[in-house]
Amino acid sequence: MTDTGKKKLRILLGVWMLGLGALGGMYVLVLKPQQESLQAVQRQADEEEQKRQELRLASMPTSREKRRQQMESLDQQRMELVGEFTDSSGITFAVNELVRQHNLKNFTSSTVKCGGEAEYEKCQYLTEQRIRISFQADFIDFVKFVNVLERSRPVIFVDRFTAERDEENPAEVQADMELAGFGRKKTADNQAPEIRK
Repeated sequence: MTDTGKKKLRILLGVWMLGLGALGGMYVLVLKPQQESLQAVQRQADEEEQKRQELRLASMPTSREKRRQQMESLDQQRMELVGEFTDSSGITFAVNELVRQHNLKNFTSSTVKCGGEAEYEKCQYLTEQRIRISFQADFIDFVKFVNVLERSRPVIFVDRFTAERDEENPAEVQADMELAGFGRKKTADNQAPEIRK
């Protein structure tokens, strides 16, 4: 190849390199931002379409019925967990009703003061009530009572308990329990919030 041929080849390669560089710069400066902008607009359009679909489905009678059933289910679960009591006398009364149904002797109960409300400061309508109970019963009645506590509605939690054989009567159990339950918190006007029916 001659010098003029080499010179033409270098010029041709230089022109091609400049052209490719210009195309690359145009892609980076113009096309890539356009592509990213197009993708962002597409994502936004997809989100808007999804919201529109959700609103359309929410307005359908079957969706309203499904939401109503979900609300009823949540209310039922809440009623199983949260009692009507707004102070410790409510849980004491609920436990006393259970005690009357069983053959428990020497039953005593006392309120347990705990810093429980501080733990639930973000709960506007929920409070924890605790009591401590002591009683004597034969083993079968003790087991029945614990079983009833486990199945009680609203739920009464057995937080701690000890059970020892009575030294005077080995067939009986001396039990001490700390029970907890959730109730509705009183508001500023000293009223518990109404339960939704």
